[in-house]
Amino acid sequence: MNTIPPPPFPWVFGHRGAMGYAPENTLLSFKTALTCGIPALELDIHSSKDQNWVVIHDDTLDRTTDHKGRVRDFSSSELRKIWAGADQTLPLLVDVLDALKGTCILNIEIKSDGLFTGLAKLLTQAVETKEWSWDQFIISSFNHHWLKTLSQICPQVRIGALTASLHLDYAAFAEKLGSWSIHVSRECIDKTLIDDAHARGLKIFVYTVNQTEEMQELTKMGIDGFFTNYPDRGLAAIQGVQKPPAP
Repeated sequence: MNTIPPPPFPWVFGHRGAMGYAPENTLLSFKTALTCGIPALELDIHSSKDQNWVVIHDDTLDRTTDHKGRVRDFSSSELRKIWAGADQTLPLLVDVLDALKGTCILNIEIKSDGLFTGLAKLLTQAVETKEWSWDQFIISSFNHHWLKTLSQICPQVRIGALTASLHLDYAAFAEKLGSWSIHVSRECIDKTLIDDAHARGLKIFVYTVNQTEEMQELTKMGIDGFFTNYPDRGLAAIQGVQKPPAP
């Protein structure tokens, strides 16, 4: 088995890999992030025309590729051939799972509706091959209905409730959903929310944090990790040491 032991908190997540250094959501970006020594990656998935999961943030190809149009209008075989920068093409989720082989925590953010039974099957196969374990996956989304559906199909998987709001009931919404973690915009984080999440047994991660001073401040507040475009900077911040930028 190639899986890693659970890393200590706080976790630094490479946001879309190392998008500060490499084309986002590509295999190059993920590998660049991991060379920094961080324990975790974040990526985004959309459903293709043939109900496979492709790794891309936007619902269109316009911003990050040399094509235009909606992701859902292309087949997975077509998407796999589309240039995504720096000699990279769009990977499918299965390509990422095969390439990384359990070497990190993987936060998969669902960005579109799709075949959730297919997603559950893909994760199950990854675990059954012993290249991944269930505690290495976090499935997150702003659409909590999708998370609820997935957790009913695949109760083994950890889910993370994304929010860009400071709710009146703080972290209660995520506890009600059955979340393992709550993922909060940096504009909405405060100590009361952190303490409430922990009191409910939830992990709390903050996105997207790119400034060293803010990384250190949030770590001192007691968060369990953060997402950053500069994973080397994030690791240096929590360790209190300076490191050179990723290649």
